[in-house]
Amino acid sequence: MTRFPTRHGLARRALLGSAGALALPAALRAQAPAASPRRARRLRILQWNHFVPAFDDWFNNVFIREWGERNDTDVQVTNIGMTSIESRAEIEVRRQQGHDICMFLSPP
Repeated sequence: MTRFPTRHGLARRALLGSAGALALPAALRAQAPAASPRRARRLRILQWNHFVPAFDDWFNNVFIREWGERNDTDVQVTNIGMTSIESRAEIEVRRQQGHDICMFLSPP
C-alpha cells in the first residue's frame, strides 16, 4: 500500500484516523438519549418486632437510613408480630407482590 504524504509530512491515513478518533466522542454524545432523572431504587423489608424495642429503633431509623443513602436506595421496613411472619410471607408469595426481603426466625 502506498502512503501519500501531505505537505507537513503526515500520511493521509494517519490524518484521517486522527480526525475520526477526535470526532467519535462527539458523534456518540449526539446519539445518546437525553439523560433522564435518576430514580432511586427501592427495597422493602418485612421483619418481626424485636423483643428489644431499641433494636427496631436503631435498625429502622439509623442503620437503614445510612445504608439507603450510601446505596442510593429507598428502604422501607415493616415490623409485625413474630407469629404473623410466616402467614404474611405466604400471602405475599401467593400474590407475587409485597416485600423484597422477609426475616424469618427459622426457615419455613
